[in-house]
Amino acid sequence: MKLHVVHFGFIILQTSCVSGMLMGITIDQLEQRIHLGWEKHSTPRPYISLKRETYTKLKAIAVFIDEEFGEWEAIPDGVMRGGMHPKRRQNDYSTIDVSKEEFYELYIVQNLSLI
Repeated sequence: MKLHVVHFGFIILQTSCVSGMLMGITIDQLEQRIHLGWEKHSTPRPYISLKRETYTKLKAIAVFIDEEFGEWEAIPDGVMRGGMHPKRRQNDYSTIDVSKEEFYELYIVQNLSLI
């Protein structure tokens, strides 16, 4: 573990850097949260992996690999909270079974109630 001490006037900041661990979360924990889901995003996504050598910290751009769509750059925190490859997002449509009457009723309730 390396300890960095930086002096700014009267303020002393101490930061530590442990290989593979930044901001209290390891690379393994990050991958586990993406693969299995967690409290902030419960949907498991085992098809996403992290290119480990590109990871520096939770809020800096890294490279991820989607099994179907390939590599893309994203912020690990965003991927951990549900982000995905842009091409997968385009295909991520949930179908709803609604009759024409139900659709119009929902439309009227949502739009005419604003008047």
